[in-house]
Amino acid sequence: MPAARSFTELQFWQRAREWSKQIFHLTQQSPFSRDQRLVVQINDSSESAMANMAEGFGRGTQEEFITFLGYAIGSLDETQSHLCAAYDRAHIDKDQFAQLLARRHRHPQTHGGLHSLHDPPARRRPHARQTANLVQPSLGNLRTRHRPTAPIAVRVARN
Repeated sequence: MPAARSFTELQFWQRAREWSKQIFHLTQQSPFSRDQRLVVQINDSSESAMANMAEGFGRGTQEEFITFLGYAIGSLDETQSHLCAAYDRAHIDKDQFAQLLARRHRHPQTHGGLHSLHDPPARRRPHARQTANLVQPSLGNLRTRHRPTAPIAVRVARN
């Protein structure tokens, strides 16, 4: 399995980026664009998911990486909540709402990446002993710092 040398190579970061971009373009359309508070909140939370993935990758330890992936999942949940508000306020129609939720649900579990971006809550909130399943291969010594010559091993998107 090739190792990622940059967070931009992470499939789950790329998927979160696409979802965020799709949401941003939607918020630029009327009537959504007139609800400035919700526009800011939903764009901030969707961008926060990407930023947390990147920050965790750059922190240097797999333990911190996993912690920040947990924060990213929280931001994804927050974004979904804002999408519910947008639907309830008739800023987006049923088809747009369903498409955005389906896009989030479509993110499959990858061997080397963030688990599904929408798993049942019991599976999505792992305990400390279960967090090793988020990153492959086995985490081994969590205190080992990664360096450019020994990056964290994760599934890399193929272009």
